[in-house]
Amino acid sequence: MTAQLKYRKRERKQVEASQYYQFEAETKEEPVRLRVKFKQEQINTSPGEPWFHRVQDRTPVTINLDDLREEAILLDQREEDLGQKYNRDESRISRGNWVKRFNRLNYHNVLPDNVIEKQPAQTLTIEDFTHVAGMVASGKSTLSLLLASHVIRKLSDRRITIVVGDTQSAIKIANQINWWFCDDPENNEPVAVPVLGRSQRHKHLQGFTDSDDYRSHLTREQPHWGERWLSTVCPLQAQMYKNNKNILQGNSLKPGTEPCQSLPKQPKDKNKKATGSYYLCPFFHNCPSQQAYRDMPKARVWITAPGTMAYGGMPTHYEIRPIKIGELVYEQSDIVVFDEADTIIEWFDKVYAEQVTLTDRSRNGVFDDIGVKTEQSSRQRSPLKSRWSKAQRDAQTAIDMTLTLLGEDLGKKILQDWVQQGYFTPHVLFYKLARRLAGLEEYNTYEKSLQQLTEDEGRIRPMMEIVADFLKEDPVLRRSSDNRATTELLEIVQRINNTGESPTDEEIKQDCHNWITTFFPNTQSNLDRLKTELEDLRSKPNSDELYPYLTKEEDIDTIEHLAYRLQFTLTITLLDRHTKIVFYEWQNRPNNIREPSPHRRMPRGMLNILPLPVTGRQFGTYYSSRGSDTLSLFAYSNIGRDYVLNFHRLLTDYDGLKGPNVLALSGTSYLPDSTTFHVSDPQGVLMPEITAQEAISQSKFAFLPQFKDNNNPIRVSLY
Repeated sequence: MTAQLKYRKRERKQVEASQYYQFEAETKEEPVRLRVKFKQEQINTSPGEPWFHRVQDRTPVTINLDDLREEAILLDQREEDLGQKYNRDESRISRGNWVKRFNRLNYHNVLPDNVIEKQPAQTLTIEDFTHVAGMVASGKSTLSLLLASHVIRKLSDRRITIVVGDTQSAIKIANQINWWFCDDPENNEPVAVPVLGRSQRHKHLQGFTDSDDYRSHLTREQPHWGERWLSTVCPLQAQMYKNNKNILQGNSLKPGTEPCQSLPKQPKDKNKKATGSYYLCPFFHNCPSQQAYRDMPKARVWITAPGTMAYGGMPTHYEIRPIKIGELVYEQSDIVVFDEADTIIEWFDKVYAEQVTLTDRSRNGVFDDIGVKTEQSSRQRSPLKSRWSKAQRDAQTAIDMTLTLLGEDLGKKILQDWVQQGYFTPHVLFYKLARRLAGLEEYNTYEKSLQQLTEDEGRIRPMMEIVADFLKEDPVLRRSSDNRATTELLEIVQRINNTGESPTDEEIKQDCHNWITTFFPNTQSNLDRLKTELEDLRSKPNSDELYPYLTKEEDIDTIEHLAYRLQFTLTITLLDRHTKIVFYEWQNRPNNIREPSPHRRMPRGMLNILPLPVTGRQFGTYYSSRGSDTLSLFAYSNIGRDYVLNFHRLLTDYDGLKGPNVLALSGTSYLPDSTTFHVSDPQGVLMPEITAQEAISQSKFAFLPQFKDNNNPIRVSLY
């Protein structure tokens, strides 16, 4: 690269005085359309100061482990004082026993070839990516929290971010750290902040109020810092209430759905939905529900979760770059600690390799749930909601048709074998079908010359040109094409879409058969040629060794089998079309479907930064008939674990700057015989304390997976 890449900038549009703005808001009952306007004195265009300054150059951090003893002593004393203040009952005082926990830390460096030094290390150096492994109760969380305290007291020019498994843990830890160093959640500036996303705020709030941590604070009349960051007070709601009393009827907006940066101008026709540019709420900079954003710049400790890093966006009021919270953590942190890094790696793997169950035999799929709710919804719908509801019904029909075609009772075992080899999309199935129509093996089972490969591509090109024409527009809405083959294919797919029982419709089967014989009249001769070519190869000496994977004679198609494959491929085309509408237009679902979309689009910002899978990007439908008849959508775009393993240099190739130093703490990844991918070879190990080592030395540990006769693993649950 010859220049540093710059971020795209989002536009900040400020509201105007005396202009009505309209938005659809979610309440506890159903979405409602509201309007609001502002006075000139209410419009504030700027927070008044830069949100963040450029982070300083990151350098390795070396911690003298004995210095952490001071932190442990301070924390024990602070928790004793808090206990005396907020607990009348001595037995109920919660003590962390930090000195005792520190004394149990038994950290050893790991030398090359994974040799563990016998003597405990005196220092811990965090440079680039530092992996420290340790079994359960070895002190990993103790180390991370003492390190956070050390940063606050001794490294006040640095910021540490701790990544934990869930948002409630982030809130709990932030509250704990702030009580170590602050006295008043309302008036003191916090030293630690939980960095949370907005879209799931209602769940964060519910989980917080139900948590044992919050309830124990209420019992001893001790304020909880979480109340500061999860306030539901919304000045915009108060501003609009007088114009919308009859609509709201006492209901409040669903937390996390407030239109903080999505206020469009009200159209002239008040009954129409507002469209066009979005404007920013002028109350944001002083809004109590946005307090966490205002606390972030000065806080030396951030605590967040992998979901927030991957999906959580930044408010346009403060950040005009379209970045995710993970990128802000990367930019503004000096140290990033991944607590239980192996589980966080697994989480990011799933972010970029998603599987959504459409249906299964237990009726636990997405369409098993939303189908009933769609039918129960009101028939009075907007055009967009009607389109969504029809697509949902059509998708359900396409799912049923797909499973019927794959059923053994119709003698379609050839289709089961066809799709159980992996994922499938309309384009993939059409390409496989094109090879079969041309008299080629679906996959080359022996080496061919470049000339042969070129000739093969020429044979399948006519079919693929028809496919390209057929798939370039919506096959349900399109009526004709300049290509007669495409037009007749469109007519067949629309008959399938309009016939819920198409798998048993003999006319549709015959239509597929006739289409093949009409537009590919040489198909039978192509199949005969393939059969002859394979027989010639089998007749050669040592053919079993030279050509062990040749297609078996009984697996060569008949035209009837090809017609089955064409009918199935057209059905999958419909399934693909309908499910895309359902998932990508989820905002148009009926009001009684309250759940968020089960299909989450992968974070676009990392798609061209994280490495591609060795197999290339894969998207499609996946079928499993092993006792479940499961249909799933599958998408694998990037190697998600690379986000964590290379977080120290995630954007270095783009901006030329060193990233934060990473400390990855893992408990299960240092197991050489495990079939699970490891974090990496560790640079340090937290060994069990001496008494535990003696007990462990008398035990034998091994990874010995056990399987049933059908080669499925045996699962054992212990309670």
